Amino acid sequence: MSTKFTYCYASILVLLDLFDKSSLSSDTNSFYSTNEDARYLVDSIPVSLRQELSGDPDIGLHSIIEDHALYSPRIHLKFFPPILDFKQRDFGVPHHETVAVINTSCNKSVHMSSISGNSVHFHSSFFQDKVIPPLSNTTFDVVFLGRGEGEIQSTLLIHTSEGSYKYHVKGESSYSPYRLRSLTGVSLPLNASYSPVIVMHNPHPTSIQLSEVYSCCGDFHLELPSGDLEGPKQIWSVPAFITKPIIRLRFQASSQRNHTAYIRLRVDETGEVLIIPIDIEVGTSGGIYAPDDLIDFGIGGTDDPPKLVKLYLKNSGTEPIHVQNVYSTPYSKSLRIDFQPVTVDADPLRSTEVADLIFDWKSAYESGESFGKINVISSTVEQKVVLSYMASVLDGGLHYDSNQTKFQSDQYEIEPRTITMTNRYKVPVTILNVSLAREAAYYFQVVDFEPFMFHPGEIRKLMVLEAIGGSLTLHLKLESEIVVYSNVSTVSIPVLCYDGKLSKVLISDPSDTELYFGTVGSGSIKVVNFALVNENPVAVQILDLSLNMSESSIYAVAVEKGNSSTASMAITSNEYNVTLTEPYVGPGYFCVMQVSVPAGPEPGSIYGEVKIETEYEVIRMPLFMRVEHGNLRVVTNPVEFHDCFPSAICMAEVRVESNFTVGMAVTGVSSVPYQPRLGFIPVSPPLIPPLTTTLLGHVTWDMSGMESYLTPTSNSIGGHSWLDTLSIPSHIREWDISLLNFRYEQYSNISTELIELSLRLDTTEVRNVGFKAIIRPTWPSVLPLSTRNLSFPLTQVGKVTHKQLTIINPASKQSIILQLIFDSYYPLAKGIVDDLPTSLRPPVNSSSDTSINDFINPFHFVFGDELKTLADTEPEKNSVVMYLKPFSNITVNIAFKPERAEYSSSILLIRNNLTILEVVHLHGSGAYAHFKFGNRKPGSSLPLTFELTDKHLKDCEDKAIKTSAGPNLTVKRSFTARNVGALPLSITGFSINGHSCQGFGFRVLNCQPFLLPANSSKKIDIAFTPDFTLSRVERMLTLLQRYQLIILS
Repeated sequence: MSTKFTYCYASILVLLDLFDKSSLSSDTNSFYSTNEDARYLVDSIPVSLRQELSGDPDIGLHSIIEDHALYSPRIHLKFFPPILDFKQRDFGVPHHETVAVINTSCNKSVHMSSISGNSVHFHSSFFQDKVIPPLSNTTFDVVFLGRGEGEIQSTLLIHTSEGSYKYHVKGESSYSPYRLRSLTGVSLPLNASYSPVIVMHNPHPTSIQLSEVYSCCGDFHLELPSGDLEGPKQIWSVPAFITKPIIRLRFQASSQRNHTAYIRLRVDETGEVLIIPIDIEVGTSGGIYAPDDLIDFGIGGTDDPPKLVKLYLKNSGTEPIHVQNVYSTPYSKSLRIDFQPVTVDADPLRSTEVADLIFDWKSAYESGESFGKINVISSTVEQKVVLSYMASVLDGGLHYDSNQTKFQSDQYEIEPRTITMTNRYKVPVTILNVSLAREAAYYFQVVDFEPFMFHPGEIRKLMVLEAIGGSLTLHLKLESEIVVYSNVSTVSIPVLCYDGKLSKVLISDPSDTELYFGTVGSGSIKVVNFALVNENPVAVQILDLSLNMSESSIYAVAVEKGNSSTASMAITSNEYNVTLTEPYVGPGYFCVMQVSVPAGPEPGSIYGEVKIETEYEVIRMPLFMRVEHGNLRVVTNPVEFHDCFPSAICMAEVRVESNFTVGMAVTGVSSVPYQPRLGFIPVSPPLIPPLTTTLLGHVTWDMSGMESYLTPTSNSIGGHSWLDTLSIPSHIREWDISLLNFRYEQYSNISTELIELSLRLDTTEVRNVGFKAIIRPTWPSVLPLSTRNLSFPLTQVGKVTHKQLTIINPASKQSIILQLIFDSYYPLAKGIVDDLPTSLRPPVNSSSDTSINDFINPFHFVFGDELKTLADTEPEKNSVVMYLKPFSNITVNIAFKPERAEYSSSILLIRNNLTILEVVHLHGSGAYAHFKFGNRKPGSSLPLTFELTDKHLKDCEDKAIKTSAGPNLTVKRSFTARNVGALPLSITGFSINGHSCQGFGFRVLNCQPFLLPANSSKKIDIAFTPDFTLSRVERMLTLLQRYQLIILS
């Protein structure tokens, strides 16, 4: 048979004859402020809570308090009892008392108007009679239903025709024996969902049955703790001394106001009616909240281990909220909070784990701190969550012998075990049930158990635990539990199965079963570590170690926590200098063994055996070693990786020096333990000749597996893609700097954390040559540090000089997008260099506060057909956007054309989706050329003259000359070419009226090109041979300068 409960949307009133005309009044100071009646079913008494005072509508509570004249001391009324004291009452159980009002006047009737008050804990009915004749009386009832624990005092205001009277009421609400809690004072953000579970304890020695469970209002819905709406009748039965979830309240905060209601429970056996008041205030906007406002750690004893409860939050708002801190008030040593900042996404259906709350029963008992508040602080000031927490702490606990549930699985037969338990509590405890965990139920069964009660200090048989079939699976390793349920707490007894055997971890190949030392140098001492790992759930003691080789030794040098992977890393260390005697290796621990074997002076082979005894087994391992003259060492130890950043594959050389007289081949370079990101690229062939230093190859490290402080193409802030910023919006500086600083801070947080690797080199002759590798994360760059400051040579005004800037993509897997733009086209560029991280600034820290601001930028790009721009983008028209594949580069030609003879500088900003922003400081100076030839400036009207005199014609009369092969009448003159300016001049040639080097009788003797540095000079010889047909010859001499002509007469 099953029973079903439904939501109750109307109050069910069962009225006693005594109160069929009665009603309670309240006022606007009441916690409930709604225009609708909220009726409490209190012992079948209808109690109405109204916003307005009953009686005269012109009289309100505030006016009553302010007008003290209303409280006349001459009123002829007496009350019995004079003060109504409800004394101590259990929470959730309403209680009512009758108050008599006596008219002591002999000749005047008193009209009773109304009763009002300002407390939600006390409620009153109407008067039995509205008029009290002389020397007569009437009555009214007061109901006390406390909302929480503690003393409560209040005043009821009795309004009559003769004035008003203050009537004092008080009571004390105590802890509910049913462990019910109030659902009042709850604050929720808009659109939040509130779903606390109502837990009920049975304090009686027999089971109790709930016959009624309902809520009074449509906003509040009830369902089973599992979420179902119906179930069998037994789910409403609570066994003796058991605490059980009975119902779940579900409320959706869909409107901003106070929501009030109650849950009514009726217990069949005792006839008690239990009331749980509900009061929820819903805010005006969404935000973070907890699905339940109370964290109940339950009941525990001082001998129990700390209890862990996870704190979950939801977010009913529209934006993610960052939780910055979680702490308790008052501070308590009994509650530890493990918290890391976390973001709660805007999804009311998804819970986010925020913190671990660990409650220490013993500390709470000693300090008396078993309740308080948990405060959740977010980055938004108005978003704060305050939760209550509580626990019930008893002195003592339930004790058991853990050895009774330990089983050695390699035994042929497992005898049944009798499990006993001791009551160390100071109160009697009832054991209600025991159950095996699922994994243990495959191998064991519980027999001979019956519920029982035992007194403090008493030892009782709990049950008998049997292995199914009388035996266990060979080498079974099991760690499970038996759960014991009592009326106080729940205890877990561990069930452990083990064979006691230790697993070997050798530094050589994992498939090896022997200690093979390989080839070692003669006269040396070979030291090798290996480990024994305890994967059993119990500790194993190592009783004896021995090695049957002379002058050799074996020691236990360390016991550490970890598994086989941790052990394989630990045995590569050579820093062990402590020896342990008969050590215990705990569950999940390993023991490092160190074997030391001396090599003889002559080549040969050495054999031996290692023997290790424990309480469960004897381990034997053969040992083999070959001796040769020489040694092998890694020269590059440690191997240091450079330029390692996320998405890169970094490399480092491995060089070795061999002093052996025999050659060998490399069989592998690997990490210990195995690291999938490590690779080795050997040279071809991978041989090590004797007596040489050899490059073996390169080890590689794939940084794509590391936490990334760089971002892919979809770089974004606030949902905006990096590609969207190629148009250079007005806020681009803030966007770029914010993203860069955020990424660089991530890098800074991990840049100090070196990655250290243990590597091993194996060859055909020598095995297990250990060496180290160090990886330091770096911040990449698309250009070398030396090119962050690009200096142009002194350039003649109006002329152009060029510099080349090579931009690379250092990533091995990620393509990048580049945008090049000068600061003159970048909004608010002034001082942007100062906003960069210090290490990313140009060597000469200079901003764009230069002379380019008041005229055209003298720097510009020069690109050829090889430029590959990015399609489907609309970048800023004065910028250049490029796409670079992994490990590719491009050369950018930057031209400098000064318009003035002065210093100019600019900032080239290189935006990209890998390093976000890099800058290059460009600077150069313009100047004018100053040149003189023969002390004449270019264009001078004063010519260079050649004069023929009598002395030049004397040779014409010499007969020897007349018989020579050619004319000899030539006049030669030397002129000085002088550079008086700051620019070097490159003279590429001479021409005379357009004829190179010579013409019309003139010939430049040293016509070769030459460079004339600043403030320097050079002699130029020019010869003239006349033809005597003209008395005067005048031609134009032109000096050819690169990009310019210098014309002289």
